[in-house]
Amino acid sequence: MIVRPDNWLTNMLTRPAFSVHIDADGTDDVRDPGFYFAKIPTGRVDQVSELEQLGFSVVDVNQTFEHTGTPLTESTTEVQIRPHEPGDHDAVLHMAETSFTFSRFHLDPRIENQVANRIKREWVGNYLRGVRGDRLTVALLDGQPAGFLAELSTEHEGQPVRVIDLIAVDPGFQRRGVGRALTANFVTSHPNQGDRLRVGTQVANTPSLRLYTSLGFQPIQSTYVLHAHIA
Repeated sequence: MIVRPDNWLTNMLTRPAFSVHIDADGTDDVRDPGFYFAKIPTGRVDQVSELEQLGFSVVDVNQTFEHTGTPLTESTTEVQIRPHEPGDHDAVLHMAETSFTFSRFHLDPRIENQVANRIKREWVGNYLRGVRGDRLTVALLDGQPAGFLAELSTEHEGQPVRVIDLIAVDPGFQRRGVGRALTANFVTSHPNQGDRLRVGTQVANTPSLRLYTSLGFQPIQSTYVLHAHIA
């Protein structure tokens, strides 16, 4: 097991934060005071039990989806999608701070909502500052920013992967097709490039599960997310 410091999360939580990699070859211990997290495939209940003995608890089950490559023919004229502009930044930050309820930080009863909200705000703030990710698109509805999608690229087994890193819809514009339009735009923006298209969401987030499957995404893996708060 290897324990690695997470400097960004340490700054967000104002206490030491660490990621735990139970499969890694190492002899680190979970003993210093701080916040620890681990992500374990749902098929490895033995590893979950091992971490529970160290004070970890499951706070989330994350489902990863990959797009099947099915062409999307639907379109909407009501929602406009475009790259973010400087004038959008305040609205985007506000959405990031107020639109999430199912993230692992929001689901953890030992993390205050205002802290979880700040994590999401700073997360998307790194996109606006150009220090994280590749693209941030904004959805406009009734002439106002109504949602955003933050995208990054990575690699899996030598193949490029495009990932929906963060997506949010302003509470005042929900149930009007904004999230659907943003996700559809993400898919159609990468046609025939050989890239895998992926997104992850919490099993507790039923609306997102329905959205992704309706747009041609299929589940490929699931993961337990565990947190420990060591005093």
